[in-house]
Amino acid sequence: MSKIMGSYIKVQDRLKQVKIGNTYFAENRLCNGRGHGLNGEPVSYHPLYDTWRKIIYRTTNEKSKVFYRYGGRGIGVCESWVGKGGFEIFVKDMGEKPSEKHSIERIDNNAGYCPENCVWASNHQQNANKRNSNSIIGVFFNKKRGLWESKIKYCNKCYYLGSFILKDDAILARKEAESRFGITYQNAKK
Repeated sequence: MSKIMGSYIKVQDRLKQVKIGNTYFAENRLCNGRGHGLNGEPVSYHPLYDTWRKIIYRTTNEKSKVFYRYGGRGIGVCESWVGKGGFEIFVKDMGEKPSEKHSIERIDNNAGYCPENCVWASNHQQNANKRNSNSIIGVFFNKKRGLWESKIKYCNKCYYLGSFILKDDAILARKEAESRFGITYQNAKK
């Protein structure tokens, strides 16, 4: 039973339940059949391997502590990043991390992991676009300042839109910025 979500596919279906430990990534670990991949070194030694492995794990393994935030709500991984050669394609698509302080971010938090939706971002950049308790992307309450803040990420740059007393003003600033930058996805509302 393969559940396809747009251009995403649930990884565990594609891998036919093959596991190493508790994770579904056996076909990729062997890459070219000799246990080695990029530059002849074991794939697991590559600096991006752990990032890629964790993406697969949190989107496919129901035992993951964060599965409910990823695979449990329909977040998948594009087919090209799964299966034999998937890790190499992931590295080719994403490139190297700009620094150790960067990690993978999905631009649209309601869409899956794919080259068009993923970038390397710092924690500060990720916080500007995270899903949070008010369910409006890029709008959050700064407890230290006692104000609502609004931010947006566009072309890998984070833009601070302001601090507001009212949540509605912060949301309005975010929506105006989305319109100005031509961002078309809708904020998640529960």
